[in-house]
This record gives sequence, structure tokens and C-alpha cells, in this order.
Amino acid sequence: MVGRAVDRRNAPVYDLDRVRELAGKRLVVFAGKKRERGTRVEMNAQDLGYSPDDIFACIASLQPEEFNESLLYPDEKFWQDVYRCRRPAPGGQIDDLYIKLKLTRNAVTVVLHSFHRER
Repeated sequence: MVGRAVDRRNAPVYDLDRVRELAGKRLVVFAGKKRERGTRVEMNAQDLGYSPDDIFACIASLQPEEFNESLLYPDEKFWQDVYRCRRPAPGGQIDDLYIKLKLTRNAVTVVLHSFHRER
């Protein structure tokens, strides 16, 4: 059986000003199952040297032109906005980052689904 394809949009689903505001207030949760070192998102960020504060600051600094696409996966009910950006990493180099996020239904928290270098 072939699964349904990912739906894509060329416009963000979520208000970036609200995303940045919530990230500035540290109202971000990391999606995924908890493991020994945290969720997959937390482990990816830690492996790059990013602290939670670094992640919040990165999300809070996203710009409209860094938006890439919105994705709706077959088993999901909510869209996820994708941003691709270049940011100074904690180690001093410049990272090309892939950030995928959504807002909770009542728009009081950012849910971070991906935070890693561009693959």
C-alpha cells in the first residue's frame, strides 16, 4: 500500500510575529518522544552546541524571507512551517539551519519539530 504524499504550501500557516513573540518568552516545546538526552530535536541541537536559550533566540530572530514552505504530513492534523536560515553557531561558525515548527491550537506555545543543519 502506498502512503499519501506530503501536502505543501508556499505560504506560512502561522503568524511569524506570534512565533517570535512566544520564542522570546521561551514558550517553546520540543516535539518527539523523550529519550535519555531529551527529544530528537533537543539531541540534534545539543550535538551542534546549541543551548535551549540559543534555540529560542534563533527562533525569535526568524525573518519572513527565511520561510521555505509549509508541510502537512499524512498522519498529522496540523501544518508545520519550515524556515531555512543562516545563523552564527555557538562555536563561531555560520550554520545553515533547517527549522520546522507549528503553533499549538490556541497559539500559546511554539512546537519545534526540527532544528538541525541543512541536510
